[in-house]
Amino acid sequence: ELTASSPSLKQRYIMSLLFFSTGGDGWRNPWIETDGVQGGDMSECSWSGVLCDRENRVVEIQLDEQGLTGTLPTELALLPYLQSLDLSDNDIKGQIPSEFGNMGQLES
Repeated sequence: ELTASSPSLKQRYIMSLLFFSTGGDGWRNPWIETDGVQGGDMSECSWSGVLCDRENRVVEIQLDEQGLTGTLPTELALLPYLQSLDLSDNDIKGQIPSEFGNMGQLES
């Protein structure tokens, strides 16, 4: 259950920002369905293109060729365990947020 004190609340919020700022309703495999978040109460770790570690922390986001548009939210830099981010072959506009330079774990 997701509560105000849940460690994954911030993580889910950031992932939702990514969804809405990049036209998520037009993605090939959207996370948000008309009846709410994909799978209802399912963890963001079970969302398409999201990989988590054993502690349910997002470590990989693979959304290549998914039809993303718009801009990247700076809040993605607040995912401290993110190691891989693949947003290739989409139509994302704007600059890569400078905050991404502080993502120490990000490898690719």
